[in-house]
This record gives sequence, structure tokens and C-alpha cells, in this order.
Amino acid sequence: MDTDSIASMCGTIIKEAETESAQIIAQAEKQAEQKVRLAEQEVQSRIKKIVSQAEEESTAAVKKIQASFEVEKHKMTMLKQEELIKQVVEQLEKNITEFAASESYTEFLKRAVSDTVHAIGEKKVCVRIGKTDPAKEVQALIAGIEKKDGISCVLEEKRHAMHGIEAYNADKSIRIINTLEELMRARKEDIRPLIYKQLFGKGA
Repeated sequence: MDTDSIASMCGTIIKEAETESAQIIAQAEKQAEQKVRLAEQEVQSRIKKIVSQAEEESTAAVKKIQASFEVEKHKMTMLKQEELIKQVVEQLEKNITEFAASESYTEFLKRAVSDTVHAIGEKKVCVRIGKTDPAKEVQALIAGIEKKDGISCVLEEKRHAMHGIEAYNADKSIRIINTLEELMRARKEDIRPLIYKQLFGKGA
């Protein structure tokens, strides 16, 4: 084989090798591009999932904070309402002292003495009155009861700290407290809804 033939053959082999190499490179580049695209898609998908999860967690956290805020707001409102009701009840209790100095209290005291002595249901009754209650008037009242109904009433010297009557039988097995303070305590649960309605315009 002459030199020209060998050169021609080498040229052909080189061209074929270059063509095949170019195809291999092109295919490799194409595969690489596909892998890059797939990797980008995977990254974007993961980013979307992370963002979506973060948004969900953020929304849940906001809702939780809002719910907590509403609870605290409700608590604060209830505390304020309770504080106002407490102030009104305290004012009512303070007004007892003023009422005890009025003429209306004298009428209350008369009824309290009569009702309490008769409620004991026995012929001998001991009576105690408050520190500021008029002993002479109460003594006159129980004297009238004794004369009219035959109930022996003893007005004790020792007094209690409230406003009104405390009575009991001889052996102290029956005891009735008929004072303004006790009536206030007994009716406090009835009074509170009324105060609530007056303050806030609806029932408690």
C-alpha cells in the first residue's frame, strides 16, 4: 500500500473517530443537560414543599397566636367585668352602714326582731343585736312580743359586729341570724346577675 492510500485511510479513520467523538460528546452534553434540568426540577419541587410547609406552619402559628390572644382578651374582659361587679358589691356592703343610720333601718329592725323571735318557735329566746343597734328600742320590741305572745325574750349584753338580730333558743340548738350582712351574703348570687345586667346590658 502506497503512502497516499495510507494517508487517505488514516484521514477516514480520523474523521470517523471525530464524528463518533462528537456524537458521544453531544449525547453526553444532552444527558448532562437532562440531569441538570431534573436536578433543578427536584430542587424547585423541594423548595415549593419547604415554602408550602413553612406557609402552613406560619399560618398555624398565626392562628394559634390569634386564638391565644382571643382567650387572653376574653380573660381580661371577664376580669374587668368581675372587678366592676366586685366594686359594686363592695359599695353595696359599704352602703349597709349608711342604711343602718336611716329611718328605713328602724322598720327593718322591727320586722327582724319579730320575725326572728317567732321563727325560733320556742317560749324562751335569747336575742343579740349589733354594736350600733338601739338597745332601748329592741328591748321595747321584745317586751311587746313577750306581753302579746307569751315568749320570754332575753336581750344579751354581748353584741355582734353586724347590723340586725341574732337569736337562739335556750340550749342554742336553734340559731337564726337576721342581719343586713347575712342577707347580703345570702342574696349575693341573686344580686350579681342584676348588677351584671345593669353594667353590661345582658345577663351573666
